[in-house]
Amino acid sequence: MSSHKLADKKSVDIDEQILILVLHVDDETGFLDTTKKILEMNAPTLHVYDAASVNEAKQILQTKKIDIIISDYEMPDESGLEFLTELRKTKTNTPFILFTGKGREEIAIEALNIGADGYLNKMGKPATVYGQLVHSIYSCVKAKRSEDELAKFKTISDKAGYGVMLIELNGNIIYANESLAKMHGYATNELVGKNHLILHTKKTHTYIENSKKQLFETDYMVMEEKHLKKDGTLIPVLSNISIIKDKKGAPSFVAVIVTDITEKKIAEQNLKASEKRLRTTLDTMLEGCQIIDYNWRYIYVNDATVKHGRTTKKKLLGKTMMEVYPGIEETKLFSVLRRCMQERTTKHVENEFTYPNGEKSWFELRIQPVPEGIFILSIDITERKKAEETVKLSEEWYKTIFETTGTSMCIIEEEKTFYLVNREFEKLSGYSQKELKNKKWTDFVTPKYLERMKKYHEARRKNGEPAPKQYTFDFINKNGQIKNVMLRVDVIPGTKKSVTSIIDLTDRKIAQEKVKESERIFRRLFENMQEGVAIHEIMYDEKGRPENYWILDVNKKFESILSLKKNNIIGKSSTEAYKVKEPPFLEIYSKVSETGKPVHFEEYFQPMDKHFSISAFSIKKGRFATVFEDITERKKTEEKIQSLAKFPSENPNPVLRIQKNGKVLFTNKAAESVISESKQDKKHHTLKLIRKAAIDCLCSDSAKEIEISHRNKIFSFVFAPITDWNYCNVYGRDITKLKKAEKALTDAVAESALVNEKLSVVGKLTRHDVRNKLSVVAGNIFIAKELLPPDHDATQYLKKAEPAFEQIDHIFERAKIYERLGVDKLSYIDVKKNCEEALAIIDNLDNIKVVMDCRGLTVYADSLLEQLFYNLIDNSIKHGENVSKIRIYYKENKDGLKLIYEDNGVGITKAEKKKIFREGYGKGTGIGLRMIQMMCSIYDWTIQETGKKGKGARFTIMIPKKTKNGKKAYILSSEEN
Repeated sequence: MSSHKLADKKSVDIDEQILILVLHVDDETGFLDTTKKILEMNAPTLHVYDAASVNEAKQILQTKKIDIIISDYEMPDESGLEFLTELRKTKTNTPFILFTGKGREEIAIEALNIGADGYLNKMGKPATVYGQLVHSIYSCVKAKRSEDELAKFKTISDKAGYGVMLIELNGNIIYANESLAKMHGYATNELVGKNHLILHTKKTHTYIENSKKQLFETDYMVMEEKHLKKDGTLIPVLSNISIIKDKKGAPSFVAVIVTDITEKKIAEQNLKASEKRLRTTLDTMLEGCQIIDYNWRYIYVNDATVKHGRTTKKKLLGKTMMEVYPGIEETKLFSVLRRCMQERTTKHVENEFTYPNGEKSWFELRIQPVPEGIFILSIDITERKKAEETVKLSEEWYKTIFETTGTSMCIIEEEKTFYLVNREFEKLSGYSQKELKNKKWTDFVTPKYLERMKKYHEARRKNGEPAPKQYTFDFINKNGQIKNVMLRVDVIPGTKKSVTSIIDLTDRKIAQEKVKESERIFRRLFENMQEGVAIHEIMYDEKGRPENYWILDVNKKFESILSLKKNNIIGKSSTEAYKVKEPPFLEIYSKVSETGKPVHFEEYFQPMDKHFSISAFSIKKGRFATVFEDITERKKTEEKIQSLAKFPSENPNPVLRIQKNGKVLFTNKAAESVISESKQDKKHHTLKLIRKAAIDCLCSDSAKEIEISHRNKIFSFVFAPITDWNYCNVYGRDITKLKKAEKALTDAVAESALVNEKLSVVGKLTRHDVRNKLSVVAGNIFIAKELLPPDHDATQYLKKAEPAFEQIDHIFERAKIYERLGVDKLSYIDVKKNCEEALAIIDNLDNIKVVMDCRGLTVYADSLLEQLFYNLIDNSIKHGENVSKIRIYYKENKDGLKLIYEDNGVGITKAEKKKIFREGYGKGTGIGLRMIQMMCSIYDWTIQETGKKGKGARFTIMIPKKTKNGKKAYILSSEEN
């Protein structure tokens, strides 16, 4: 057999005799066959069911009790993530591993968030791939089975009326139920993690150690002992102690069942007292006392018993329990009484009693044998039960609040370790609660704040020492990211622990900066607009009717157009500011403010003898803004045009003049020709359409332009109403050739987009299918190597084939990036942030220091810019040989900006500088630097290598000030937009 063995499944310690049923879902049937063969060949306890689709997998799940599901991501009818989502929605918690080709990080994160138990790449060396898969299968199944067993154990023990605890061999308590904690005056979390000697006095420690030796010899012990409560008092208990062993028979941990026998001891002492003293005592007790003989007849009851039962002694004494309470012999309580009577044992129970009127009370019953029969001591615990329910509800409330609050919370020990954290803190820190047990809060604070916060921590635990309860600091998570956070902290009363709430302010600060930036941009736009802008607020009279409006703010163009100074009109009413009797256009503005619907109109303002084009829109109810421009000159020009166009007889395009009643007053030769053709052709009504449009313009007193098809031509007609003379001038223009050119361009663009889309889809499907086929080939090569002897001649040829799979996968990734070149829409991108994102996906940076001196630089590019920086960094790692530092920075000059990338590696020779950007040049696929050059070309940038051999590589990217479309090619943070 080959030496390529899969990972040892025994490392996860699962019973090899138990069969594990695996469901493998993949649309590549060849890959299904290969995987089944490899898994069952190397792990005989695995039995694999194949499913070529999600629908087929669902049918198998209906008939088979599957232990684990392995699924591909991309499949025709339904993806692996969709399949997983359906399973988790139906509360199916079968372990699920996403086993797919090379994917993206966001897919893995999404899968784990949905509830996947693992995410494995099926591309790679089969020995590694399938070794990881086998290990993951056994680990997931073991975890699931352990989880199920633990859930059963906790359910049973949590409901038990006696104390239960599990102790490690080193003496630490790893589990304690509520009954045990309550019995000793602790909360469960105060016991878990502590040594069990916390429940014993120091005097008994030697005795406990000697008993431990006896326990390991006998495996089981029953002991009557005294336990130490939290308040320092002692309680007598009966402890049933057992050794729990693992599958190999070795001791694993100790299980202890503890019963409080305080009342039993009290009862024994009472029995020793004299009958007279006992009766006197019983008669005066607040607790109910009753003695029942062997025939179940009441022979003694005290006043408290009568009160508890809401009856009389006369109705009880001399009667049997069955006579007083018909049917009692069928109850659980009576079975306990019978056992005490027959076995002469003491019992302690709590019983709920229902009165004839339906009311209920709870009684604690202590039952013990006496010579006459049995003695029952009853205590009314109704109020205590209500209090316990209230406490339990409060605990659940506090636990729910701690876990579901939107902020990160944790409880800190005096020695700075984590006692408890919630899920939000796990998300913020990047660590699980288990990992945080080995951490201190000081591991998450930057040096800038650490010493000061340590002093706060110590002062907080000393009386009289001042320490702030709220402040901000910089928090470092598992990935080294620094977040600015707000901390609220206080010590839990009666303890040295502190409870802490942390709010991540990073996004809030970014949002605040964006708001401030938006406000600055708005103010710059407001002040630099070429139109006049004013913001107003409606003034209402006593009946709530609009009567005027205030002027709240205006821009510079407003002052220029209206020749009014801002300081003289802000805060004044419109009538006061414009020196008029009636508020201008109040009816229009109040309607805009009330309805929120914007309007646009042109109007002559007589006090200033000017024509204005005005747009009004609502800011909120009662406030509105106006954007206007002075169109006086345009109106004068239109009047001139109207005058000049009265007799355009020689105009080669159609010109008409039409009255409001539809009568044609004037036509030139070109118009007469159109009208004549329209009358001859019954299917076309050109003249009718022209008349209707002219009448509409006169009615609305607004110019407009429409396109009309006439025979084989398309005309654009402009309608200019002359309301003073009650007619409309119509100017036509033949735009047939223009329309044909537009259609041809639109068709070409659409066809190009369709071709690009088809190529993208074909590329994606091809990569998916070929990767699946490659997985099948790789799997079968692995099987062949397993079946061949290590010294077989064919083995060396099979080994030579394996590297080709990784190279093909690399080529596919490059092709995927090529498809996106020039497809994404260009926008302004933060260079520093883009560099950081590229750096985050580099997995072999080792000890290379990366310096990014490009803060505040934004360039006009697309999302592939990240790939540009990734390729440059990857190139330094692969070919720089001894690179220890990479720097990315920029310099601005009169021609634009130089974006420079350099490393301190071996550099590039002069002979290679001209070749490195050629496709196919280099040790790998040779398309990394060629791709960078293509990206730069798309952005209108140029790139060249300007480093020196022996001093490192240096790539200089030249970015012009403007793009070909006239946009800014880059923006610096200090630059005005």
